[in-house]
Amino acid sequence: MSRHLGDGLETNLNCRQVLRTGVLGSAHVMGGCMMGDDEKHAVIDSQGQYHQLENLSIIDGSVFPTSIGANPQLSIYGLACKQANGLVEHLGGIVTA
Repeated sequence: MSRHLGDGLETNLNCRQVLRTGVLGSAHVMGGCMMGDDEKHAVIDSQGQYHQLENLSIIDGSVFPTSIGANPQLSIYGLACKQANGLVEHLGGIVTA
């Protein structure tokens, strides 16, 4: 049993239980959708287009090969902006950013 200490903190008992059971989460899941031009080794191309399905783009942190060791927010924003602009151009629109 754990005691609530305020602001989401709990006693060491709960932390030990979580570590024992091996149930841990992550806020920066990366590496699930490898990017590359070779369909045999990658899920999407450099523009975020899924290799096996037309009209499907993957524009998020899953395309990074692994966690970059820091908060990935700005890197994901940059990649998303680049890929979204490419998608707009591909669809015949005008990129404004």
